[in-house]
Order: sequence, then structure tokens, then C-alpha cells
Amino acid sequence: MPDDSAEHPLHVVEGKTFEKENVVLDGYRYSRCVFSNCQIAYSGGWYYLDDCKVTGCGFLFSGAAHRTVQLLQGLCKNNPEVRSQLFPSWPLWRRDTSKMN
Repeated sequence: MPDDSAEHPLHVVEGKTFEKENVVLDGYRYSRCVFSNCQIAYSGGWYYLDDCKVTGCGFLFSGAAHRTVQLLQGLCKNNPEVRSQLFPSWPLWRRDTSKMN
């Protein structure tokens, strides 16, 4: 997400390691943070991630974010052409994640 925090003030968290925690993205700017095995919640508000590392985390989408995920799932489910337009590097993601197991 673009950094327009001047228009939308965010709580700043710098250099923190989160492990097995519930973390909310909305309203925060995380800079050089590590998220390990966390539950990351997002509801569609302003946020910013700057040079953060995320490993083994789950995601909980609610509100506008949840509706956006539902829209994307519906558009992409049986439509490879739409999926390739929305996510042109999808095949690369699939290859990268298969190496993680």
C-alpha cells in the first residue's frame, strides 16, 4: 500500500518481533518488523508495511477486506484468464511456495 500516512496518521511500530500473537494491520505502520506464526487481521483500513518479514502466519479478513477477498475468489475461481490479469505473477508464487514444504 502506498505510504500516504500524512493524510492518514498511523501508529508507528518499528523493529519489533511478533511471535504467536494476534496483530491488527488497520491503523498501523510496521517498519522492519518480523511476524512469525501470528494471526494477522485486516478489515480494509489504512496500513503500511515497510521492510517486514512474515513467516508462518495466518490471515483473518473482515469487513471491506473480507468482501474484497470474496470478490477476487469469485472472479478467479473458474476463470484462469481473469486470474492471470489480476495476478500476473501467480505461477511464480505457486512455484515459490511449493519449495517451502
